[in-house]
Amino acid sequence: MALAVPLYLYLNSVNEVVKQRLMDYILVGGALIGIPMLYSLGDLSKGRPNFYYI
Repeated sequence: MALAVPLYLYLNSVNEVVKQRLMDYILVGGALIGIPMLYSLGDLSKGRPNFYYI
């Protein structure tokens, strides 16, 4: 959260080519972190009969 405001201000100050390149890196980095994290969570309802996905 502390990185969001400076990143937002920086992205508004650069041109479109640099902005698009940085957004590509941010999305790929988020996917590289998010996919293994979600895979490691597994099925959260296993062993919990009262746990439901909404």
